[in-house]
Amino acid sequence: SFKETFKFISKHRKTFTCHYLGFTFYAMALFCLTSWTPAFYMRKFGLTPTEAGYMLGTILLVANTLGVFSAGWLNDWFIKKGRKDSPMITGVIGIVGLFIPIIAFTQVPQLWLSVVLLVPAMFFASFPMPISTTAMQMLAPNQIRAQISAIFLLISNLIALGIGTTLVALITDKVFGNPLMVGMSVSIVGSISCILSFILLKKGCRAFIESMHK
Repeated sequence: SFKETFKFISKHRKTFTCHYLGFTFYAMALFCLTSWTPAFYMRKFGLTPTEAGYMLGTILLVANTLGVFSAGWLNDWFIKKGRKDSPMITGVIGIVGLFIPIIAFTQVPQLWLSVVLLVPAMFFASFPMPISTTAMQMLAPNQIRAQISAIFLLISNLIALGIGTTLVALITDKVFGNPLMVGMSVSIVGSISCILSFILLKKGCRAFIESMHK
């Protein structure tokens, strides 16, 4: 029941706060990339929608797929090494890897260099997809796992997708007042998301271990 679910979340509130918000801010960086990167390439480098679509589709197919599998492999490796906080520390590593590319790919003047930087950005941005779910499966009893996951998805979609992508538009229109500055807006929202995610996930490592021992 929902009563048991919220009672469990309350018992491990520090862990779930760090997990829910940490991976939500991580997802915000991912959604900013997938939502606004096409507009960035069309506005800054003059790509047509078709050209941007083929290019980004290829990067998503390769880099994001490899990122999902790599995150799962790294999580399993940490488990074999005896790390109780394996999904959280995997998230920390991913967010560190994302920080520089998500800032730099919009700031370079050459298209080829921007694309080269976008590849690792997409790779590391995909890390939370498997490990955020893994963390909930490891911690929550099977009777309430679906509800625990549903609450996370609700929070993540409302904040990461709803607010995160909107912030890019607001900064572009209201702060810069120039549609050509969308790349800078992506970097600002993405970098802030990375910093918040890193703080929460790093803090959540210890909390997750404590919860696993309860």
